[in-house]
Amino acid sequence: MKKFKTEPKIINIEDTNTTIIKLMFFNKHEKEDTIKNRIMNRILRTCNNLYRTSTEFEKKLNELLIINLSIDTNAYIENEVTYVTMTLPKEGIIDEFSLEECIKFLYETIYNPYIENDEFNNEHFNWERDFVFDRERNYPNNIYDYIEEESIRILNEIEDIYITHEEYLNYIKKQTPKTIYENYKTKIKNNSFITYIYGSIENKEKLLKIFNKYFKQEQQEIKIDTNYTKYLKITEYKEFERKTKYNQTVLNLFYQIEKLKPEEKTILDTLFYFLNSRENDLIFQNLRIKNNLVYESRVMESNTCGYIAIIAFLNKEDIKKAQEIIEETLEDIKKEENFNIYKERLLKALKYDVLIEEDNDYNIVKDIINKDIKEEKTLKEKYEIIKTITSKDMNNFIDRLKLTRKLTIIGDTNE
Repeated sequence: MKKFKTEPKIINIEDTNTTIIKLMFFNKHEKEDTIKNRIMNRILRTCNNLYRTSTEFEKKLNELLIINLSIDTNAYIENEVTYVTMTLPKEGIIDEFSLEECIKFLYETIYNPYIENDEFNNEHFNWERDFVFDRERNYPNNIYDYIEEESIRILNEIEDIYITHEEYLNYIKKQTPKTIYENYKTKIKNNSFITYIYGSIENKEKLLKIFNKYFKQEQQEIKIDTNYTKYLKITEYKEFERKTKYNQTVLNLFYQIEKLKPEEKTILDTLFYFLNSRENDLIFQNLRIKNNLVYESRVMESNTCGYIAIIAFLNKEDIKKAQEIIEETLEDIKKEENFNIYKERLLKALKYDVLIEEDNDYNIVKDIINKDIKEEKTLKEKYEIIKTITSKDMNNFIDRLKLTRKLTIIGDTNE
């Protein structure tokens, strides 16, 4: 748990023409909340009790000169954060702009939604629920959707934490204007929040006075669970095979890390960068460029759950050979000479990325927020840590990699 002040954190950025107000609501997360939040957020950002249709709502946004208004939720297995973000023009550059009217509109949007009989308006609810449902009717739309769904199913055998498409559809069907409103009351209305206001701040005192007029909270401090990791337990090795109508054959290997600790995220990132990033791209280089076994490969990393997935699109007769090359690639990284080459390439690329980020003041704010709420390292901090990682460190880490899931998807025409 971590304590946060509810008084807005003001970050002035010179030479910008926008001001951004970001409210953050923290909650526990369960699977069904994925769909509840999606419908809730769509309702909140398309109407309120004063502007009851999306047309009226959008018209008012334009009249107030609000550049953008978004409401999104990020889920991290057991915890979630809902971000309400309003982007405004800098005060003083447009005569018709009123900061107070915009903040008032934000308040009405969040705390005066379009409800009837203690539930969301039925017509608007149906519109938003049907929109979400319609987007799922043709799922899976492609081989990538299919891979994701089958991967979720085999990972859920380890721990039931991901939402399958079948569950997703069932959750949509269960929702009513009442269930979404109850979700809103728990997650937003009766909840505390923290605030960041950043960008061009001409008059901090005036800004705080207006903001606190509408958003002042009784609590001066709140406690928040900032644990955003849930490493999957190490399980026994299993193989899965699926036959599909799609042409492509796919090999998907899941590697977990024994006794992974949160402070090892950067070494996990480093291995991921070696395997996947443009300066090394070892999986594609070895499978495609050197051996011409695949026409596409992907490497995916989950810092939240603690695994790396390596995906190869190939002919089915090449599955065994491709897996051997993947294993050889991991072993080659353990050779000190190779490790030093890959590390030097990575650091050179990261150095440029750090300079690019430092030139963007909004990236600096992003780093501040991520460090506050997730204790996430900045790219510059990661760069400095990677400089200290030795070949021995990486060897020990790779020795703890365990292949626990192998998914083979056999294509219909072996293309």
